Amino acid sequence: MTLLTQAVMVRANIDVDRMSAQQKVELADEIYVQQPNLLASILVLPRYGVDMLQLEVPIRTFRDGWP
Repeated sequence: MTLLTQAVMVRANIDVDRMSAQQKVELADEIYVQQPNLLASILVLPRYGVDMLQLEVPIRTFRDGWP
């Protein structure tokens, strides 16, 4: 099992921030193909009362942690 270190998360955050909108869509598509349930579990959170500002946290964590 690979450990996500702080350095890896920082680098992923920088890389994702530099992505174009199209690249982010492609990344989301790749995540959906490989982990559809995980992506769906984040996208359904607003149905359980999570507002859009709170939703930013799991989305960003998920996006930044994707290899």
